[in-house]
Amino acid sequence: MLSQIFGIAISCTYFYNVLKLFTKEEVYDIYTKYSLFTAIIGFPAFFLGINLNVNPDPRFSSFLTEPAHYALLVLPACYYFFKRKQYTSFFTIFLSLILTESSIAYIGCALIFILPNINLKRIKYAVGVIPFVIAVFYWVYSNNEKVKMRFDDTYNSLKVLDTGKFDETTNISTYALLSNFYIAKENFIEHPLGSGIGSHYYMYHDRYKKLMRTPNYLYRLELDDINSKDAASLFVRLLSEFGIIGLLVTIFVIYLITKSFKDKSLIVEQSIGVYILLKLFRDGHYFPPELFFFLIIFYFSYSKSLLFKNEENLSHI
Repeated sequence: MLSQIFGIAISCTYFYNVLKLFTKEEVYDIYTKYSLFTAIIGFPAFFLGINLNVNPDPRFSSFLTEPAHYALLVLPACYYFFKRKQYTSFFTIFLSLILTESSIAYIGCALIFILPNINLKRIKYAVGVIPFVIAVFYWVYSNNEKVKMRFDDTYNSLKVLDTGKFDETTNISTYALLSNFYIAKENFIEHPLGSGIGSHYYMYHDRYKKLMRTPNYLYRLELDDINSKDAASLFVRLLSEFGIIGLLVTIFVIYLITKSFKDKSLIVEQSIGVYILLKLFRDGHYFPPELFFFLIIFYFSYSKSLLFKNEENLSHI
């Protein structure tokens, strides 16, 4: 509990004080340029087989620790460039996201095209885009064995949310997400108001893991508790640790994101909304380097605060 509180407090305080020195436009311009730079330097390393980090994963991740984290970090910039019609920068980052072969990257790429068009005024366009996105996903599913394996395993393993009994052939990514969802479900039933911040890890190991059947190969790899510290998903972790309160907070945040997409001028807020949705789906850490950078910009833009240096440069709803 204390480690989570201190981590959140330090990260939040740092970004709150840093962002006071800039306008929203200034700080977001810096972020998008660094995201583009991160993508560009990743290409020669990827095609030459040079590893820029300690992770042996051959997929595109530039110098970040893993492809999924890379995707989460640069997807808001990708959306921002797309809506600002800076297509060279957009396609550069978009191509790097395709090369990650990460399911979270592909979902994020789909959201870039779908979310701006989910409204009554543009329903015809949305109907036209969604089949295209589905067709692209089906092509990737049919031609990429890693994506196909993960999707099939996840779909076929949904029954474990009720039983907790995993098949021996369940892949690691599917196990990481569904095992934590199972733990969160059991914890929610027993503690509908939550068991407290940082408690998911404890509940995983000391209360509910004994109810699961874990594939033996994960024990041999010492990965039988993979992602138990962050629940593999921020939504799953909020549900487990804060119960109904966490569920209501999630619904409220999704409402704000939906609201931001109704105003074409709120490109920054929309791009951050894509990040938050993906964060809720995957990666439950409370204070990765970028989280409070995005959340503070998103929150203070909505609240019309004097946080930023020049309030007149804020986009308001």
